[in-house]
Amino acid sequence: PDTALIAEPSWRRAWRRAASAPRATGSVDPLDHPELRRSLAVHLRRTRGIAVNPDDLVILPGVAAATRVLAVLPDSADATSPSKNPDTIGPVAR
Repeated sequence: PDTALIAEPSWRRAWRRAASAPRATGSVDPLDHPELRRSLAVHLRRTRGIAVNPDDLVILPGVAAATRVLAVLPDSADATSPSKNPDTIGPVAR
């Protein structure tokens, strides 16, 4: 995103708020962060035309974690898994 589009006081306030948040303890619950999941669902609908339920989004700490999750997903016969067909968005096993 272009940070120049954000007013500097708002940007600094957001950084201070993020920096003051409790740090992760090592265990990650992918269903945490309901506000982030709601915001991402709205963003996906507006920018990509994808209607997704926030409860279907899983938040992970990075690409490596997401890759590990995709590697252990049960193999399915359909093409709804992003690991089967990256052009298809579908339900993700939990």
